[in-house]
Amino acid sequence: MGTDFFTKTVWTMRGPVTYYILFFIHIHTRRVHIAGVTPNPDGVWMAQQARNTSMVFDEEHTEYKPTHIVRDRDSKFDSKFCSNLENDGIEFKVIAPRAPDMNPFAEAWYSGRNMKF
Repeated sequence: MGTDFFTKTVWTMRGPVTYYILFFIHIHTRRVHIAGVTPNPDGVWMAQQARNTSMVFDEEHTEYKPTHIVRDRDSKFDSKFCSNLENDGIEFKVIAPRAPDMNPFAEAWYSGRNMKF
C-alpha cells in the first residue's frame, strides 16, 4: 500500500485556500481510500486520520489488509500517525529523500488525473 498527499486550491469567500488530501492506494487492487481533507494537516488531525484509517483496514478482508505502507519523508507523517498504524502490525517503508519514483503507484494516481472538485 502507498500513501501520500496531493493538494487542491479552492476559491473561498476569503480567497484561495490550499487543501491537503491524504490518501492511501492499495497497490494490488488500485483501490484508493481518501482518508481526509484539511487546510491544516497538523499532528492532531494526522493522528485522527490514522485511527480512522485503522478502523477502515480492520473492516477489510484479510487479503486486502496492508502489512506495510510506502510513504515519503514528509514531516506531516509524524510519530503519532505512524505509531497508530504500527500498533495494528503495519510496517512503514520510507522512501529516499526527493525520490518520488520510489512510491510510483501513489505518485501516478494523483499526478496522472485531472481531478476536479
